[in-house]
Amino acid sequence: MDSEMEYVGKYMGWQWLVSRPAWIFLWLPIVAITLMHYSTGSSYHWLHDIFRRFYYIPIVLGGFLFGLRGALAASILASLFYIPHAFGGMLLGETALHDAHHHLADPLMNTDPATTMQKLLEIMLYFVVAMITGLLSDQQKAANTRLAEALEETKRMAQKLVESERLAAVGYAVGGLAHDIKNMITSLDGGKRFLRTGLEKQDFQEIKTGQKLIQRSIDAISHLVGNMLTYSRGRKPDWVPTAPSVLLEEVCESLAPAETEKGIKLRCEVIPPVEPFQLDPIMLQRVVVNLINNASDACREKTYLKDEKPWIEVRGFLKNTKEYIIEVADNGVGMTEEARKNISHAFFSTKGSKGTGFGLAVCQKLVTEMGGNLEVESEPNVGSTFRVGLPVSKQSVDRDATEV
Repeated sequence: MDSEMEYVGKYMGWQWLVSRPAWIFLWLPIVAITLMHYSTGSSYHWLHDIFRRFYYIPIVLGGFLFGLRGALAASILASLFYIPHAFGGMLLGETALHDAHHHLADPLMNTDPATTMQKLLEIMLYFVVAMITGLLSDQQKAANTRLAEALEETKRMAQKLVESERLAAVGYAVGGLAHDIKNMITSLDGGKRFLRTGLEKQDFQEIKTGQKLIQRSIDAISHLVGNMLTYSRGRKPDWVPTAPSVLLEEVCESLAPAETEKGIKLRCEVIPPVEPFQLDPIMLQRVVVNLINNASDACREKTYLKDEKPWIEVRGFLKNTKEYIIEVADNGVGMTEEARKNISHAFFSTKGSKGTGFGLAVCQKLVTEMGGNLEVESEPNVGSTFRVGLPVSKQSVDRDATEV
């Protein structure tokens, strides 16, 4: 029926009268019903009652397919075909009517045995049903048209909204990347000058300083590129037995010297040590490094009192034997409630134009891929605590296998 209705929509004006749907659902059924009427003896009252009501089928179909015009056309044709059969006795006279009743005349001269009032009411009902069905169909089609237009407009608006959000996200990313890249270039340029001066003066201290600046810039570039690749690519965790306490201590040990140079004390507290369980050590290491770097940035943005020193504390402990908790806490600038709700969104940065917003989004992605969860508690000018919960069981392997 839907394909036929689409077919009907191609006809304009009165072309629908000779269309295939009109012949199939209107004209041929009316002709068939009329032939059954005319060929049935007048003594079969119940058959004539059924045939008389069969005309409603093409009338209703005409309304559904062609609206008011289709229903009225079907009712007019049905009435024209039915009237000679309904009132043939009046037109042919009593003798012909008597012969038709006794099957002595041509079968096509049979008449409907219903009363005149019943026949007239039936013909009137043909037109009433046609009007109601046709009007309702036209109203429904108009409503469907308006709904389709509204849906199309909604799609256009949604597409514009997505495009505007994408442009805003790109703007955030470009601003953050530009700032980071500028800092890296500045650091590389400074390291180059120190190396040149040290080589000219044979000053190994300046050479060492220049080497540190260049190495720091290279590390920063590697870190930024790694975060971008991690966020843009999907990666299945490589589950291996891992001792998280050992991994945390190694990460803190490797990052502590750099944080000390910034005047930030990095502490690691793992209680109690936990036996190895299924983890992806590369993913977990990147999560912890990103959280420590984020905490370091938060500490450097804060202005401390004379008796206050910046610190970062990494904690690891077992919770209920089913979940291992990793906390990275700091006493940095903290975050507002609005910033806390948006930290997992890519390109959102609490540092304005000074950050890309990749770090925490990468943490959220990696923790989720390992079957864990990431939470944060923060208070402006007090500090933040990021809490990672990881399942301590081989179920993480099974869960990943079923989801992929």
